[in-house]
Amino acid sequence: MEKNAIVGRKAELDGIRNGLSAGGSAKGFLFTGKAGIGKSALLQESWREISQAGHPYIWIAPNFSTAFDEIQAATSLARGIDTSSADLRQGLSSFARAFGRKAFELERELTKSETIGDSSIGEILSEQWLANLFEALPQIQEKGGNGVTIVLAIDDLEKLPTKVINWLANDFFPKWNDAGMAERTRCIFAAEANPADEAEHLIQSACGNRVIKLKLRPLRSAECAEIASLLGSTAPDGENLRTLSGGNPGRLLQILKNAPTTGMNSDAPMNANEEQKASLSSLDGFSPEETEYLFRAAYLPVVSKDSLGLFCNPREASLSFNWIKNAGNLAEILPGNALALLQDVRDQALSLHARLRPEESAEWSSRAESHLAFEELFPNPRSRWIPIRLSSFQCFDTKVLTKLFGDDEGVSMIEFVGQNPEVFEDHLGFYKFRPEALGIVSRYKTLSSREEEDESLLALITETWVQRKSESESKRNDLEAERENIHSELTGIDKKIDTLNGLKENLLHSFLNPGSRKPRRNISLSVAPALVILGLTTIGVSLAFRDFLGPYHAAAGIALALFGFFWPSTKWQSQHQIAESGGMDRFAIETQQRMLGHKLMGLNTRKGRLRISIGEIDEGIEHLDLSLQQPYISNG
Repeated sequence: MEKNAIVGRKAELDGIRNGLSAGGSAKGFLFTGKAGIGKSALLQESWREISQAGHPYIWIAPNFSTAFDEIQAATSLARGIDTSSADLRQGLSSFARAFGRKAFELERELTKSETIGDSSIGEILSEQWLANLFEALPQIQEKGGNGVTIVLAIDDLEKLPTKVINWLANDFFPKWNDAGMAERTRCIFAAEANPADEAEHLIQSACGNRVIKLKLRPLRSAECAEIASLLGSTAPDGENLRTLSGGNPGRLLQILKNAPTTGMNSDAPMNANEEQKASLSSLDGFSPEETEYLFRAAYLPVVSKDSLGLFCNPREASLSFNWIKNAGNLAEILPGNALALLQDVRDQALSLHARLRPEESAEWSSRAESHLAFEELFPNPRSRWIPIRLSSFQCFDTKVLTKLFGDDEGVSMIEFVGQNPEVFEDHLGFYKFRPEALGIVSRYKTLSSREEEDESLLALITETWVQRKSESESKRNDLEAERENIHSELTGIDKKIDTLNGLKENLLHSFLNPGSRKPRRNISLSVAPALVILGLTTIGVSLAFRDFLGPYHAAAGIALALFGFFWPSTKWQSQHQIAESGGMDRFAIETQQRMLGHKLMGLNTRKGRLRISIGEIDEGIEHLDLSLQQPYISNG
């Protein structure tokens, strides 16, 4: 694909790429415009863009130029199939060959007989087409379709024969939907004008009402010069090229191919027809300059100085607005420093402009449509600055808005987002434009020359994203470390619980099975009468015969008496006696069981809280991982 084929189509390509992406919500696109405006080139470039997205796509772009009946249409549909996945390529080749053979057999059978069973040839072809596709690629019929997105691209919609349109609308797409393929299928159509009748019915059967209609605008002077430079021209005159080609890329390429190789001569005269078109005729009663003022004001039902800037530079817009406002009989003055041309004046201006400069008229109509689409989507003029700023983001949240624009503006922007759910989609607290709305805002910014204002904002967004990414990764590491500590604590708690449960079981087993206990020795103090008597006697004798007996005898008597009063007694308690005298044991065991139960309850409570903490940490890590997949800018 030559680069010059896509100059000036960035907004359309962005809309297709975002709308047909895995997370996109667009069902179909319809591109309209005159021959040579670049519709076919846009379809080809769309396939190049999405085929490099890393997501598996199946691209079906049939060439219906030689198809005049159902069999030829079905064959063209099978031949125009391609894929971005190497895993699917071999299966698609097998499908095309298999269906080609089957279509030939059906055509030969049809020549022998005017009818084929009870079904029409269209139904049979549709069923056979799907059967061969699922046989070659059984994985796309599975639930989820193995993540495959199917894109059907039909060019030159207005040139399709009635039989081909009827087969697609009445046979193929109904069978396609019945097979469960509709949800993963997206469509791109191209036509010179908005389809009607059968062609409109075809789009409805494929996409319902979920079709984004985009009219391709003519190229601007700078874009014409860019294409000329890409083709080797030096110092091309973009304004002259645009006048000669009317901003039509196909016509521009023809002009450039016939131009001298040394470059375009900006002073080269136009041919007679171009000179005649360039000569400005005036509306009755107005000078050429005043007629130009009316031309600019005629394309919008309500104009202001800012909106007139769609068609000229700010100085000329101001002159046009002030002259019309002060004329007094050309327009109705409206609140908010706006005005609306009287309908008859507006009609005359539009008619004359279209007759004198049809290409410029077409471009201005496209500009006006984009402007009105933006105003219709955002009717409150005081809040239109919000979507313009937000369109610089791929994804945004409250944090980045308050950081970049301050608390007050950030809160206002988030409130605006919440009030427009048809424009923005929410994913875990991160917001992004819906593809169709982003396309409208992007085209409006392009027309109003606001893209230059994005450079400084994009730099700030990039810096903020890098900071957020670093903070998120650091927080993720902290959460993982905390989770590891909790796991270690849980392991220790489990060991303590096992130990305490073992003690409880041993206590209970010992209480319920006293026979398993060993005999127990009890030691107590008692009085030994013999020793007491012997000790007292020794003391008495030693006092009576103290001349013969010394104090040692008295001390010995005292010792014997003391031993007699505090004589240790040992008694063995049998297993039977232990069981019968277990009153105090039972109380002690119950007390110990309660203490162990309280400890176990505390450990289990702590364990439950730790598990909840782990769940919260896992959710936090998952949220951080998902947030890192939602960059503020597309190259984040």
